[in-house]
Amino acid sequence: MDYPLVSIVTLTYKKFDYIYSTIKSVLNQDYPNIEYIVADDGSNNFPKEDIESFIKKNSKANLKRFIIIDNKENIGTVKNINRAYKIATGEYIMPLSADDEFLHKNIVSKIISEFDRRKCDVLITSRLVCDKDLTPLFYLPHLKERAKIDKLDTCEKQYIAMVTYELYEVMSGSVLYMKKKKIEQFGYFDENYRLLEDAPFIEKYLRNEKINIAYDIVSIKYRVGGVSYDKVNTILIEDFNKYNRSVLERSYDLKNAKLKRRLEYTNSFINNSSIWGRIICYLRKPDIFVKRFFYRIERELCKKYDIKYIENKSNKGINNTII
Repeated sequence: MDYPLVSIVTLTYKKFDYIYSTIKSVLNQDYPNIEYIVADDGSNNFPKEDIESFIKKNSKANLKRFIIIDNKENIGTVKNINRAYKIATGEYIMPLSADDEFLHKNIVSKIISEFDRRKCDVLITSRLVCDKDLTPLFYLPHLKERAKIDKLDTCEKQYIAMVTYELYEVMSGSVLYMKKKKIEQFGYFDENYRLLEDAPFIEKYLRNEKINIAYDIVSIKYRVGGVSYDKVNTILIEDFNKYNRSVLERSYDLKNAKLKRRLEYTNSFINNSSIWGRIICYLRKPDIFVKRFFYRIERELCKKYDIKYIENKSNKGINNTII
């Protein structure tokens, strides 16, 4: 069997509480041909020498090459990931955030086998969401959501679900794996954004091609927190606003009137942070408000099912990270 080189990329910035556990989960992989890149975005406390020493001490023969990128100034997540992906020499590129871990030692092998089985260029998997101590909380997507998502069998269906936030949370860049040639074809991540790399890229991709969904594979332990959960990060908020405006502008070239209304609702809601402003949004498009309201209830019920499922497995002494 051929084992193409896989480049695993970890971005870092200032916080290094879990970095060695993240690195260990990479070095423990059983896949025989790995390149590992750690790219720091101008942290004044980046432990470059310690990380380099840790990798050398704990690496095995399957680690063919490792690179540490130490940006001297902060350039933002998007430029940082582009720099790392351009340096990568693997046929496949797999991200792993600095506070996440691969679920098992065979995850890279399993994902590459899935690429080969499907003959695809882009693949997205599930996440096991955990607290800071890696205690499992729930899955994304939730277990009860998977059958529904599987029905999104065209790029148009996936696109609509993504831009109307019915798929956004589960189609995450943290578990978006690609062949490098496909990233090059789509021009890497949009550097008009500073922190938001995955949503604009996925939105662009889905305008052209369908993403292969392998939600039966849970690839990472995903710690709650980080920039994606930072609700007061003004730069990230600006990026999201820019993203939503750009999607809405492109929607006017589409013939889907329902999609346009839903996007208009989303933009109005985001741009009206006051209670009265949002009430007006509800009154102008009550049908969409009702749909979103019941959608949130449905997702909350799915989340509670996950929690109960994990608790039951834990009570039975079963490894609750395995589905």
